[in-house]
This record gives sequence, structure tokens and C-alpha cells, in this order.
Amino acid sequence: MSGGGRNRAAGQNPLANILRAQGIETARAAANELLEKARLEAHDISDTASREAEQLLATAAADAQAVEDLETARAAATELLKNARAEAQGIAETARREAEELLAAAKAEAALQHEPEFAQPEPDPEPEPPAQPEVEAPATEPEPATRPASASTPGFTPPPTSLEDLAAASRPTKFSMGQRPKGA
Repeated sequence: MSGGGRNRAAGQNPLANILRAQGIETARAAANELLEKARLEAHDISDTASREAEQLLATAAADAQAVEDLETARAAATELLKNARAEAQGIAETARREAEELLAAAKAEAALQHEPEFAQPEPDPEPEPPAQPEVEAPATEPEPATRPASASTPGFTPPPTSLEDLAAASRPTKFSMGQRPKGA
């Protein structure tokens, strides 16, 4: 019986072998299909990762260039600021020296203007007395006669005799030369 049992087992064996062979083929086909899907998916992931890495590298390179450009611009701005400060300091020094020179010149000119007044008081009054008597002489004699006439019509006004009178006479007046009497 043991021999007969072997035959049955052996008889079942070929069928089991066939089933096993078909299962192995099915498993291999399924494994190959899964492997192909995994390869395609890995390839897609690899391509996506490569593109993203290239974008990140390009962004990093652009950022590095921007940083380098900023550093260059900062260095240039620092140099310009340094030059501008030096130039401003030079201009300020020049302006200060010129202002001191102008102040000294103005003081010297003021001193020269004051000195002739104190040093030569006689020449200034000499020309005035001949001019004043000529103008004052006619003004003093007809003055009583012209004052009543000036009240009715504008006439001759004698020249001022003091600086205060001269200042008052130089101010504009509020009269018009073309006014007509109310009755005319």
C-alpha cells in the first residue's frame, strides 16, 4: 500500500506541479508587472526630483549672485559715501575760509569807511555850506510869502536842513499832481 499511496501522491504531484507552474508564471507575471510599475514610478520620482533639484540650484545660484551684487553695491555705496563726506568736508573748509576772508575784508572796509569820517571831518562840511546858502537864501526870504501860496496850490518846498528832515522828505507822500479843484 505504501507503493500505491506513492502513486497517488505522485499522480497528484503532476497536477500540483502544473498548478504550481501556472501559479509561478502568474506570480512572475504579476511580479514583473509590479516591478515595471515600480520602475516607472521610480523614474517619474527621479525626474521630478531632478527638475526640483535643478530649480533649487538655479534659485540658489541666483540668490548667490544677488548677494554678490548686493555686496558689490554696498561696497560702492560705502565708497561713494566716504567720497561724499570727504568732498563735503572740503567744501565746508573752503566755505569757512572764504567766509573768514569776506568777514576780514568787510571789517577792513568798514574800518576804512569810518576812518575818513574821523580823519577828514572838514572836507564834508565845506561843500555843503556853499550849496545850502544858495538854496536856503532864496528859501528863507520868500518863505513867508510861499507858505500861504503853498496852502492853496502845491509849490516850492525848501530843502531839508537836518538828517531827520531829509528822511521825512524822502518818504512818499499821498498827493497827486493832477488833482483838480472840486468847483472846476
